[in-house]
Amino acid sequence: MNIINKKVAAVVLGLGVALGAQASQWSNSSPGLVDVTANETGTTTFTYDELSGQVSIIGSPTVVASSPSIFSHVTIGSYTPTAGTFFTVVVDWTVSGAVSGGAYSSLTTTIVASSTTGHIINQSESVSTEYDVTGAPEPAQTVAGAMLLGCSGLVFAGRRLFKKQSV
Repeated sequence: MNIINKKVAAVVLGLGVALGAQASQWSNSSPGLVDVTANETGTTTFTYDELSGQVSIIGSPTVVASSPSIFSHVTIGSYTPTAGTFFTVVVDWTVSGAVSGGAYSSLTTTIVASSTTGHIINQSESVSTEYDVTGAPEPAQTVAGAMLLGCSGLVFAGRRLFKKQSV
């Protein structure tokens, strides 16, 4: 009986340590699907929120573009490395000029955090955003749309302004 109680105590203690290590809760967010065009330059802000407020960042965050990537340039623009609950990572990016509409890619930022209370060591947290390349309209499509709009305006004005006046 004594051996069984020791085993049960060891299991309960092990579960308590495991649950204590997982007590940290993260709420990570980023924009959803972002529409971009070829050669576009912009930034995306990724937000990390550690709900218990007992962590600090270890080192610099990283950014990884999915393969194949639509980006010609991706870099960490800025980040908040201070201890606390709220971290932001700003990623600067440039879409390649060689991509066409419909191409998808994603950017994932990752931070490594440690607990200031010692419960969590080197916990990695990630958040991602997908990007969709929207095709730019052809010049002929732009001209055709302008002509259609202009002709429709003339027909409308002609019917309103030049109709027979009833006496």
